[in-house]
Amino acid sequence: MTADRTPEYLAGLVRELCKLPHETEWLEFKGSNADPREIGEYISALANAAAIDGKAFAYLVWGIEDETHRVIGTSFSPSAAKKGNEALASLMRRFRICEERGSGIDKVVSEVEFYQLPAPLFETPDGFTRSVLFAHKPLGDMSKADRVRACYLHACLRYVTRQPMTNSSVRERFGIAEKNASAASRLLNEAVAASLIVLEDTAVGTRARTYLPYWAAPRVRREEFV
Repeated sequence: MTADRTPEYLAGLVRELCKLPHETEWLEFKGSNADPREIGEYISALANAAAIDGKAFAYLVWGIEDETHRVIGTSFSPSAAKKGNEALASLMRRFRICEERGSGIDKVVSEVEFYQLPAPLFETPDGFTRSVLFAHKPLGDMSKADRVRACYLHACLRYVTRQPMTNSSVRERFGIAEKNASAASRLLNEAVAASLIVLEDTAVGTRARTYLPYWAAPRVRREEFV
């Protein structure tokens, strides 16, 4: 279910669910159960049942009495569990209900690079992160901002996967032929000039150069490029 439902909508949904004669395979009412293992098992079972029954959603509702469907309130706080309940988060990851926090960005960037798409934008409205993806466009049609952002995210991905960012990796990222290595060098220079990537070792020759995202470079070396 999307996160932008209004309180009025959610209250109406709960009233409709309470009108059902009993719980179903895809609907479970709870009082104040906060046990992470049980919650994870409920979520997994409800999600599977909803898929089998052709339901768009499954529901685990706190604060409703099982037998009477009377509103009794709850002491369970989903927001608190979201922020601090690592046991629940770990269990949900094992059930493949959610992923490791932060791992989604790496996957988005990796897939975008695989298909040689323009770099995504990451926006952070209150409470969540949104990825904005773009259709394919030739390198020549990308703006300078697009090119620099792509180089920066490429540096970040190479760093977290323990691989060097090089002229060769940039050529592969953008689909640049080896004979046009100078085009990759121009992209690297743009990103360096924007202070988003830095040369890892200023003493090496041109062919051996590797690059880091600015935040991964030692402070002294980083200041050389700011």
